[in-house]
Amino acid sequence: DGDIEYLGRIDHQVKIRGFRIELGEIEAALASHPAVREVLVLAREDQPGEKRLVAYVVLAPDVTATVSELRAFVQPRLPAYMIPAAFVLLNSLPLTTNGKVDRRALPQPVAERPDLARPFLPPRTRAEELLADIWSRVLGVARVGIEDNYFELGGDSIRSLQILAQAAQVGLNFSLADLFNRQTIGSLAEQMARIELGEAVAASLETAAFQLISPADRAALPAGVADAYPLSKLQAGMLFHSELAADTAVYHNVTSWHIEAPFDGSLLAAAVQQLAARHPVLRTSFDQTTYSQPLQLVWANRPIPVTWHDVRDRNPVEQTAEIDRQVQQAVASKFNWTEPPLLRFHFLQRSETTFQMIMTEHHAILDGWSVASLVTELFQTYRALLAGQPTAAEASVPYREFIAAEHASLASDSARAFWRELLDESSISTVPRLPLPKGDEDVPETAVHQTILSADQVARLNQVAQLAGVPLKSVLLAAHLKVLGYVSGRQDVLAGLVMNGRPEQTGSERALGLFLNTVPFRQKLESGSWLDLIRQTFATEKTVLPYRRFPLAEIQQMLGGQPLFEVPFNFLHFHVFDELDGDDIRILDEQFFGHASFALAVEAELNPANGTLALKLEHDPAQFGAPQIEALAGYFTRTLAALAAAPDAPHQTFSPLSQAELQQLLVDWNATAVPVPDRLVHEWVAQVAETMGGRTAVLYQNQYLTYAELNAKANQLAHTLLANGVGPESVVAIYLNRSPEMVTAALAVLKAGGVYLPLDPTYPDDRLAFMLADARPQLLLTHSTLQDNLPSAAANRLCLDTEWDQVARHSNQNPPTAVTADNAAYIIYTSGSTGQPKGVVVTHRGVPNLAQYLQRQFVVGPNSRVLQFAAFGFDASVAEIFMTLTAGAALVLADADDVLPGPELVALVQTHGVTVMTLPPSALALLDPADFPSLQTVVAA
Repeated sequence: DGDIEYLGRIDHQVKIRGFRIELGEIEAALASHPAVREVLVLAREDQPGEKRLVAYVVLAPDVTATVSELRAFVQPRLPAYMIPAAFVLLNSLPLTTNGKVDRRALPQPVAERPDLARPFLPPRTRAEELLADIWSRVLGVARVGIEDNYFELGGDSIRSLQILAQAAQVGLNFSLADLFNRQTIGSLAEQMARIELGEAVAASLETAAFQLISPADRAALPAGVADAYPLSKLQAGMLFHSELAADTAVYHNVTSWHIEAPFDGSLLAAAVQQLAARHPVLRTSFDQTTYSQPLQLVWANRPIPVTWHDVRDRNPVEQTAEIDRQVQQAVASKFNWTEPPLLRFHFLQRSETTFQMIMTEHHAILDGWSVASLVTELFQTYRALLAGQPTAAEASVPYREFIAAEHASLASDSARAFWRELLDESSISTVPRLPLPKGDEDVPETAVHQTILSADQVARLNQVAQLAGVPLKSVLLAAHLKVLGYVSGRQDVLAGLVMNGRPEQTGSERALGLFLNTVPFRQKLESGSWLDLIRQTFATEKTVLPYRRFPLAEIQQMLGGQPLFEVPFNFLHFHVFDELDGDDIRILDEQFFGHASFALAVEAELNPANGTLALKLEHDPAQFGAPQIEALAGYFTRTLAALAAAPDAPHQTFSPLSQAELQQLLVDWNATAVPVPDRLVHEWVAQVAETMGGRTAVLYQNQYLTYAELNAKANQLAHTLLANGVGPESVVAIYLNRSPEMVTAALAVLKAGGVYLPLDPTYPDDRLAFMLADARPQLLLTHSTLQDNLPSAAANRLCLDTEWDQVARHSNQNPPTAVTADNAAYIIYTSGSTGQPKGVVVTHRGVPNLAQYLQRQFVVGPNSRVLQFAAFGFDASVAEIFMTLTAGAALVLADADDVLPGPELVALVQTHGVTVMTLPPSALALLDPADFPSLQTVVAA
């Protein structure tokens, strides 16, 4: 029966919109509801072209159930395309004399109203009657009550344009913001109570051809130009980015559709040319240099290039390869913007009933809705031509009207003030870049990660939208803000929102052009439920709506010219494709090739045919690797699942992380416990000396000590210290230049159980005096050449150069001490930059643990050579010395004057083959890696 194909018994299987539908499956799902006694589902076409499933339901006695309850009951049980469009509640099913259901007696569902929670309230005034009639026609709803919510009836921004235009024709004038703020007819009528209903005359904002350019520019136009007007700011930006990245496909869009329909290349070409005649933007070119300002020129007659060829003789694999080749050729064939049109088609006939359509266009002439509208109109025209019914070329709303509206917005002081106030003290919500996976460096210009939400998931999101009294778009936008806030670590979120700026004129929803503006969308994520967040998001949308046409480029210029946001969000619902409904022409598949200039963009596209939603993350693979994008996609799906499952739950306690990420963050990364060394650091060095005594321990200029020599000298000095009364908690100062004796002295104090206090000979006298008076060391180790620089009141002294003979008389065996892990090991004084220096006492307990951690972190082992660069009085010296000596590595001492990288440091590192060194960040910045061929690890101290 034409668009409805009966495949079996009428009450079993039908085909609607290409879907095979088991009516019995729908009936079984409804019959499982405890309140349903009988049910019959039919596919009806009461009006030509309007096909829908209708459920006739008889409830059990003394049981009540609303249509809303029945619809909600079957939504999780059936695919979206199998959920009846209308429910009719009957006392009983009409029967024939033979006791069978009398289908002809079943009532049409035209008198039935959509299943809304509110009771039906009829119009009371003439204005309400007119609005109810307009809403009914535009939204396809049989009856509209004055308290019915616009968005619950299926309203959106595109349908809003039709409502505003048709209302203006009957003298009812209100704005798009009014409709979004007052979402019922009753509320709108209250606002318009003072309007006198008279002649159907609306205030005209329409412009005439050439009205938007100067007389001088018009006089200079070439013959054949039917109109000319400036570029929109977004068009200018797209052309700029296209020129800036001329070697890429930025804003050069190619779309490939697999179509099921009879193929006639000549008729397809004729249909394309009819579109060119109707829509000025399809005959447009750009001239950015000839006139007083960049202009777009609309030519009176410019045919659109259409080519086709036959691939029916090839197998499916060969056909696919040829289609891919044609697509790549289309991507590579850029447009000359000065030559119209900026659109072309290529068709490949695949079989008698299928073909491929490849359409190439520059994004500057068409937005997404325009592409969907163009394709729908193209195949409606083609269908008429196939039937021998040529259609008249009707004029379209020119794109010039949008340019005029944008110019009016640019002249608005209130718009400028709004954006300044909204973005005052704002900052970009940035998505951190994680390390890219290792692999092929030849990454594509752009990539798209797509996640499909099932029709059941979308149905649950729609239920949340109805609870909140907002469109589905606001639910998805709220989830976007939540995820962006989470990954950026911000509660004050600044994103981008793609908004439609079509003029409120009759037929504007079918006009072709680039009617978009991506505006900054700032919202603070206040505590509350998911519903609170969604309503807050919609409230912000309504605030932005009156200023949606103020161009992003102008906002940026007002605020310093810097980017205002990083991640834009776009919601797409191309319900215009519903007008293609029919089995004679069907879109089987669609592939899009093209990208914008954002590093990351989020797009949610609702499929009107099957009710699913595609969540797309378009990204630059050079900035966002596949693992990070997959994680982000998971954040979105889990966020949407959480708000759909419990819309009243608090959103601020929700985490979008996966179980694997939570395991990693909370468990794996906190599993840092390692066995702590069971010996003190000097005991550990002694063990190294016992097993690797012949290895070099300390290098300085032409001097070196093996581990056996270092341990023996330190033991002799330790026994000397013990003989002088040094023991646990005894402070011993070490006043020595960088030398092997400095390392020996520090190790000896620890072996004796004392606490070493490093004193740098370069310190000012007053600082040295303060440290000695404050710490009160029991003994001071120095050289005879240095002791004259010490304060006269310094402690008892032992000169390691002149008195070493006395030290050498002591045992070179490891001394026994009573020191424990809780005893002090050394004292480091702070810089004193904010006051008096303060001595920090560090116990033995942490030193072996630090040494073990650093060895593991920087891969220090017996074959390593570590540069001891930090000043002895700086705590980094402890890490350098004992990380090295406990690993059996070689400690290479820098000269005292090597404070920054220079020729001496390069020579030192190269001569001694240093593999690890610690430098301050300022010094690291001066390094040339080529000067240090042996270096493996540089540690920023």
